[in-house]
Amino acid sequence: MQAMKPEVRTLFLEVEWLVDVVSGFVERSFSCLGRLTWLCRMITQQRLNSVVVCHIDHEALDMLDISAIAAEIAGRSTTRRSVFGNGLFK
Repeated sequence: MQAMKPEVRTLFLEVEWLVDVVSGFVERSFSCLGRLTWLCRMITQQRLNSVVVCHIDHEALDMLDISAIAAEIAGRSTTRRSVFGNGLFK
């Protein structure tokens, strides 16, 4: 490595960095899959897919207003409104 030109050594450093990034992504993916494996036996494929997407894109989920979503769901029926109230989540 020391006999190589600096430009060539830099390329090897970039490749090493890329391999580290990819291997980290693979490890996180398998770790996520391990945590979600038990869900496969209990829920439908569509719901499992939704959970995986939510887990992968959790930054977008963090930006959602959960109180507004909960208020909308609670307000959809009279039974829900009676249990959860009209303005409980606002």
